Amino acid sequence: MKKLLALIIAVVSIACFSLTGCSGVKPLKDVSGNVESGNGTFLVEKGAYLYFVNGLGDFTVTNKMGDIEKGALMRVKKADLASLSTATVETVIPKLVTTSSATDGFYMYGDCVYFATAFDGKDKSGKVRSDYTDFVRFDLIKAKATRITYETKKVTDYTFVQTGNAVTLAYVTSEKVDEVETKGFKAYNALNGELLVEEESVASILMPSSLEEPYLGNYVFYTRKAHSEALDQDEGYEELYRYAMGDSESELILSGVGSAALGRDNNADIPSAKLFKKDGVLESITGLTFTLIQNTGKVLVFKTTDTDTNYSTSKYYYVELENQGAKVADFTGRICLGVSSTWLDTAITASSYYKSATEIYYVESSTYVDHLVKFDYSANDPYNHGRTILTDSVKGMNIAFVEDGKMYFIESSAGNYYVLDYATAGAKAYKVNGSALKTATDWFKPRVIDNYFIGSYSASIFNSYLYVIDMTGIGGDEYEEAINAYASLDRDKVIALRGTLLGKMTEADQTSYQETLDKDYPLKDEE
Repeated sequence: MKKLLALIIAVVSIACFSLTGCSGVKPLKDVSGNVESGNGTFLVEKGAYLYFVNGLGDFTVTNKMGDIEKGALMRVKKADLASLSTATVETVIPKLVTTSSATDGFYMYGDCVYFATAFDGKDKSGKVRSDYTDFVRFDLIKAKATRITYETKKVTDYTFVQTGNAVTLAYVTSEKVDEVETKGFKAYNALNGELLVEEESVASILMPSSLEEPYLGNYVFYTRKAHSEALDQDEGYEELYRYAMGDSESELILSGVGSAALGRDNNADIPSAKLFKKDGVLESITGLTFTLIQNTGKVLVFKTTDTDTNYSTSKYYYVELENQGAKVADFTGRICLGVSSTWLDTAITASSYYKSATEIYYVESSTYVDHLVKFDYSANDPYNHGRTILTDSVKGMNIAFVEDGKMYFIESSAGNYYVLDYATAGAKAYKVNGSALKTATDWFKPRVIDNYFIGSYSASIFNSYLYVIDMTGIGGDEYEEAINAYASLDRDKVIALRGTLLGKMTEADQTSYQETLDKDYPLKDEE
């Protein structure tokens, strides 16, 4: 039987370093090659290497450059995934390359790594403010780290995007104002630290994100309440803004203004209101609010709702961003997916996969349907409402990610992942992993590289390190037998699973592993 699980032996070199310049960290050899995939995740494929975060680090530590091993950035050659027992793992940045929110990863552009980390400076009282968020650019050739900026709070949503020769950092801020949680938005030039845009209060905001390989879209979208100069107060309707990464200001692209406000404030020439006109007349009297659903970088999906509770009609819209020009005031090429209904409300969600306007995939779990469903807004079938039921082999699961034309699902309760060739009619979902130790985790979205599935163990014995599974033969009897062999665990199987870990356990985690192994999976008397 082909060996499914293999051991990575890590050789790690830790060096001392500070944010102000070199202090013993050696420049890397061979950082050439383009980023093939993974920017914005915790595992990036660049050139001949896989760059990855070595487990979820401890954010209560001082986070001094050179002192960090767990949570540091490491790399391994992609070719060595075929012979893991002899692979060499190098430390790239011996500092935390994640934040405590652990929702966004690191980015690589040219010879530099861009990331967020726990702040390692002190306040006036001498306390290290690890609750602050530090944004850093690390030059791999010069072995030098530079602070871009920092935020005096935890940041849960950020992105770095390269446009031309520029790299822009954009992120969402959040703070309580009069006991109300208020969101804001900032953008910086990541090369010189210049503040480009700051919005102190937004109603909602949507950064680029997708279930498929992250597409680093050039736009951030946000909404805010319109303000009436005539009334000297905020309106009930909202305005939708677009920020193009690298710009020094945002653009108002859609106004939810109603006919009453349009006439009152003499704003009849607002071009962004055209979307909501029918035969030259605005559809709403009081105006509209926006619900931002998905910004894949390629597509924006949103919903509008009338502010008049007596006429609370909602409509869904789909806009292909790549077809837009420099100015998109009327969103040319937009598609109305229809009026809110049970069918649309189930299909058009943040967790759906938007392949196109006529191919929207989601798992429907209802009294009568528990299947993967494809939704087509243009199919006006009164019985199926544009739904095509594809398979019931993903019952109780959620779409985890889409990679290389395959759809991966997560069975959260058990921590198992499944893969489905969703484009093939009647295809079956196959289990990728089957360990009794739960592997679903909040901090790491799995990746598939050269047919190797890379995930993260959440079981305490493995302390959130990454693991590797060779998916060769998936769907066949041998693979299924190998997977089923780990449905229940004994000492030998736990040790074998330990051999799948990618990176290096710290001495403290190795001690914890051995103690848990001896306590929960002790040697048998005959051994």
